[in-house]
Amino acid sequence: MSEKPDISISSRTLALRMKTGFVSACDACGRFANRVWDEAVRTLMLFFLAFAAELVLAYGIKAYWHILIDTQVGRMYIAGHRQVHWAMMTLFSQKLLVFCLEVAVMVLVISLLAAAAAEFSLVARFLYHSMSPLAGTLVWGAAIMGAASWRLMETHYWINLEVGVLLTALPALILCQRCFDLSHLVVPEFPVLLGRIRDAASLVARVLARGLALLMGDEPAAGRARASREPD
Repeated sequence: MSEKPDISISSRTLALRMKTGFVSACDACGRFANRVWDEAVRTLMLFFLAFAAELVLAYGIKAYWHILIDTQVGRMYIAGHRQVHWAMMTLFSQKLLVFCLEVAVMVLVISLLAAAAAEFSLVARFLYHSMSPLAGTLVWGAAIMGAASWRLMETHYWINLEVGVLLTALPALILCQRCFDLSHLVVPEFPVLLGRIRDAASLVARVLARGLALLMGDEPAAGRARASREPD
């Protein structure tokens, strides 16, 4: 009569390893969450800085424009650029606080989307991380500025390209680098994501197979079978 294999030791070992792995995973997740939180707070602080800078810029342009139109040079400029003058006067009739907040939020969203897409598609590896911080900010800041200007022209019919670039340039340059840093931390590259999914699936399959073998009482036999296949 064959004896039933004793699997208590193997079961305790597996449970201990699973508990240790779970604790290590929780610690790693906690450290990662803290890093993400720190980067998000820095991004939020820069957003408020960009909003304040946009507000100061708008009121500065308003004061300068009212001074300019009272001069001979200003009247000559308005005569040749009536569309710009109409856009400026329409801008000054808006609630500048709300409008500047809208522009800052729009630039932030576009910056985050552009940074996430570039990071996921490997574009950021070659066209941002391999460049100097100043060059990367200028290149991607110009792209974000163009996209935000186009969006402003779509949502506000009275804004032309010159006014759109003027309104979005400052927040785009302020937020660009921080959004790319946040995306680099949070968004994985496409090949890296596939590798992590494959590794996770393989780990789950091994854990399930080992647990099933222990429950069925086949762990010692499986160990002997593997040992018999190994060369001396």
